Amino acid sequence: MATKVARRTWNGRKPVTDILRRRVLPHLLRGPVLLRRQDRAAVVVHYIAAGSPGRKARFGIGQRYQALTDRYGALPWDQFEMIALLFGGRIVALAEVSRPRPGDATVWREASLSVLPRWRRLGLAERLARDCLDRVCRRDGQPMVMVVDPGNGPMRALALKLGGLPLRTEQGTLYRFDPPAPVSAQP
Repeated sequence: MATKVARRTWNGRKPVTDILRRRVLPHLLRGPVLLRRQDRAAVVVHYIAAGSPGRKARFGIGQRYQALTDRYGALPWDQFEMIALLFGGRIVALAEVSRPRPGDATVWREASLSVLPRWRRLGLAERLARDCLDRVCRRDGQPMVMVVDPGNGPMRALALKLGGLPLRTEQGTLYRFDPPAPVSAQP
């Protein structure tokens, strides 16, 4: 017969582990860190650790290890910025931001975010999204978009919280973030 284990609480409220997880862990992270081509194995390991639902949300299909290895091995790294939050050298949250290709008519840059399941609800996606907005909109002066799956309520809420303008597409909802107006154009 299984015995019931009492969870330790602080002030009779939340379990101690939840308090530590929410208040301490985010401060122990390193980053945002800009990844390089030699970090591609860590990117593949991140997506494997994200599990099949995470890969399906990111790529539209549940890619396996070999497909991920092929994708990131052949990825033109000069056309992407990979920004990560690290814990003990392991990627726990990752943002992929596309760069405009020379001669491409697209003027915006697309950002995709991925947070490992055990690290969700700690504000890591917001931390990465804000860093992406700083890099793309404020530093480079370019608009940025995030494509959000219709079933991803937390990401939709985050995009709206950060000021994204929702536009409907076949893939889901696209949230557009425009760079701030120049100081001379502001009233």
